[in-house]
Amino acid sequence: LPKTYQNDNDNNKMKIKRTHHAGLLGSGIYFGSSATTSAKYTDVIKTNNNSSGGRLMIIAKVALGNVYKSKKIDMTLNEAPKGFNSVQGVSQRSLLFNADDKEEDGIESKTKSFENSDFEDDEFVVYDTKQQEIQYVVEFKLPHDQ
Repeated sequence: LPKTYQNDNDNNKMKIKRTHHAGLLGSGIYFGSSATTSAKYTDVIKTNNNSSGGRLMIIAKVALGNVYKSKKIDMTLNEAPKGFNSVQGVSQRSLLFNADDKEEDGIESKTKSFENSDFEDDEFVVYDTKQQEIQYVVEFKLPHDQ
C-alpha cells in the first residue's frame, strides 16, 4: 500500500495519494491479491507513543485494465509500459500455477522454474490514482500484536 492517504472532505471519501518512494515496481500504488500479503506491510497503530495493538488495511476496487506481467524488479517505473494500464509482479506461486500464460517478459511454458521470479507474493501496481477507489478500512490484530 502507499505510504499516505487523505480524507476528501468534499466527497466524504478517503483517497490514496501516490507516493514518490519507489517500491519494487517503481513509484505507484501497490495492491495485493491476498490479505496475508498486504498484512506484511502494516504496522501496529501508535498514538502518543502508546500502541493500540491494531493495524489498518484498505480494501479497494482497482481497475487494472491491461496488465503487464513481470517477474523482474524494476524500481524505475513511473507508469505502466506502453499499451498497459498496470503492472503485476508475478510471484513464484503464480508462475507455478499460471505458467501456460504467454506474457511480455518471457513467461511461456510449464518448463519455466518458479524460482525465476524476483517476487515472493503477487504485487499489483497502478500509477494513476483514478484507477483505485477505497471501499473499506479494516482494523485488525495479528496474534503477536500487543
